[in-house]
Amino acid sequence: MSEKIKKIDLSKYKNGNAKFIVGRENGSNARKQEQLDDLIIKYKNNEISKIKFITSTQIYGVVSSFILGMLSEIVTNIGNKEEVYNIFDFSELTKELQQQFDEEIDYILGE
Repeated sequence: MSEKIKKIDLSKYKNGNAKFIVGRENGSNARKQEQLDDLIIKYKNNEISKIKFITSTQIYGVVSSFILGMLSEIVTNIGNKEEVYNIFDFSELTKELQQQFDEEIDYILGE
């Protein structure tokens, strides 16, 4: 069985020539546009195996407000760091971006 991975390109959520992805509302819109809530259900039903975040090398950072807007409620509902990383894959992001997601996931989970 081939792995069914849903890729989400964060690059499309930057404004114009910006090097950073910002804004809680932007993150919330990204969550809706990517249908993240539906993807979580598909993951739980074994229809997909991972949700992988990718971005262009032109992106230098993802600001906490964007991550919180996109993932806060979802990560809170999952409630477990290990399970969050079973569902979401940040491995194709730069180390800096991975660290930004790690820090915000820890913050959401109160770690």
